[in-house]
Amino acid sequence: RAQAGDYFGAAQALERAVALRPGSAGDWTALGEMLTELNEGKPDADATRAFRRALALDPAAPGPRYYLGRAELAAGRKAEGLKLWREAAAALAAADPRRAALEAEIRTAETGTPASPAAEIAAADPAAQQAAIRGMVANLAARLETAPDDPQGWARLVRAYTVLGDTPARDRAL
Repeated sequence: RAQAGDYFGAAQALERAVALRPGSAGDWTALGEMLTELNEGKPDADATRAFRRALALDPAAPGPRYYLGRAELAAGRKAEGLKLWREAAAALAAADPRRAALEAEIRTAETGTPASPAAEIAAADPAAQQAAIRGMVANLAARLETAPDDPQGWARLVRAYTVLGDTPARDRAL
């Protein structure tokens, strides 16, 4: 439903999913993400409650921490938001490409200088560029794991793995 632009319908479906599986941190995170999307990218009170529930169910999950950090930053609580983001980054393995992308967001939030993801990647050294790109691909793959009914998303993922030369990952995605 989200892929078709029906974010409200997608949020309703996710609310049913968490009612059926209240112990699924992934479902609560997906609900929070959809509610954030409905609110033009800003986590509102309902989204924040969903992320808090997801974090309570899986304290090691970096996703809910990331979005809760965004909510804190949006509310003007920079120290609290950055603390959550640092915790989320620490929960990711050093080689995890999402970590490099999150660390770039942390640097941007610390300096107060907004930078586009493309500008961040272009300014980075080649290893950091690859890490950031792999982070974006990993985020897409994670989103598709929680919401697999997205043929266009899967096609983007297959193309991304092809460009990266990751044939085993491409084949798994196919």
